[in-house]
Parts: sequence; C-alpha cells; structure tokens
Amino acid sequence: MSLTDTPLFRAVGRLPGHPSYQIDPARKLTFEFDGRSYPALAGDTIASALWAAGVRMLGRSFKYHRPRSPFALTAGDSNTLVRVNDEPNVRAGVRLVEEGMIVEPQNVWPSLKADALALSQLLSPFMPVGFYYKTFMQPKSLWPAYETFLRHAAGLGHVTPDSPTTYYDKKYEFADVLVIGGGPAGISAALSAAEGGARVLLLEEQPYLGGHLAYERHPVQDEAGKAWAGYVLGRTLRRK
Repeated sequence: MSLTDTPLFRAVGRLPGHPSYQIDPARKLTFEFDGRSYPALAGDTIASALWAAGVRMLGRSFKYHRPRSPFALTAGDSNTLVRVNDEPNVRAGVRLVEEGMIVEPQNVWPSLKADALALSQLLSPFMPVGFYYKTFMQPKSLWPAYETFLRHAAGLGHVTPDSPTTYYDKKYEFADVLVIGGGPAGISAALSAAEGGARVLLLEEQPYLGGHLAYERHPVQDEAGKAWAGYVLGRTLRRK
C-alpha cells in the first residue's frame, strides 16, 4: 500500500495542487520523528510533512517546557528547533526531508508528550525573569549542586562528541553588488545589476527563489512565481 493511501495520510490530507508548489507527490519518502516513522513527499520540509501527518507539537519551550508548534515556517521560527541525525538546532520549517533522516525533538525528557520538566509550569509564579540571579546565590556551599543543575537545564540541543569528523568546504565570494532576498524585488535587482555588468551575489534563506511568488502569480508576467524565478535563474546561468 502506498504511503499516501494510509489512513493517517488520507485523514489529514493536503492542500489542492498549485503551479507554484515545490512538492512532488510522485516521489514518496519516509523519515523518523520522535521514534516513529512518518511519510513525506519530495519537497516537504520537516514541519510541513509532520503537519500533514497530523503532528502539531514539535518541541517544548526552554523555561517552562510548554508545547511548541510551527509558528512562521521560516528560518526565523524558533518553535521548530529539532535535532536531525547528529545536528542540533535545525529549523524544521525550512529543512527539507531526506529519505531515512532521523529527527528528534529537543528540550524534552523523557519524551515529547510526557515531559517531566513540564511540571515547572506550576512554579511559574515563583520564577520571574532573572530569578536565578538571586535564587542560586545562597548558601554558597550549595553552589556546586546549583551549577550542575543549571548546566543540565541550560542550552538547547546537545553536541555528540563521538560524531564522525566531517569536512566542510569553505568558499570566498567577491561581488560588486550583494542582494539579500530572492523574492521578486531581489531577483529583479540582481538581474538588473548583472545586466549592467556588475558581479552580483544573491542570497536567499529558502531552498528556492521566488519569495511570496511561491504561492502567488507574478503580477506582470501572469505566471506562477516558481516558473518566473526559474526563467530568471536560467537567464542568469546562460550569461555566465
């Protein structure tokens, strides 16, 4: 039986097709989250695949361990910090799903749904901002115990010391014009500068160009943003 034919996948469903969709329904993937296997489609981010599968909680807040769900589905969404394989603090809203990847929630113990530290919510009236600067000062003899507790409670994610050593390429780029953002304005500015003879570097946080045109049509060319961005990118590559 196909993954998209499973009761869970059918029950939640997905939005109807759109010319700008980055998702390829013909390519099915599987990945693991919180010890359970989930279906995904090529082009899904971790957050979108889990949302389509009915998963709403991806982690818990740092201080009170309250449930956290996707908020903005962008690189700035701190609600979607997860661990992918050996990499901590990955933004699930922008990381694309890969076949067999293992995703784990962070800031939970012993599990996402049954987090023992969520009991700290009951003590919230006694833990205002900065309470620890006074609470853990006295008596001094207990500071070693305080320090051990704080070191275990602080921070998001953890580094695995025995992770295999990986080599990362480093690249130095030089440009006359640097454009931040690959939406319609950024693409147009980069293309205009390039046509004027400038060396242009266009930076975009998403894995594809288009910005808000990813879900709209270009107001002038009247075509899907994905197609328009691909056309512009093709023009740029042909100029090299």
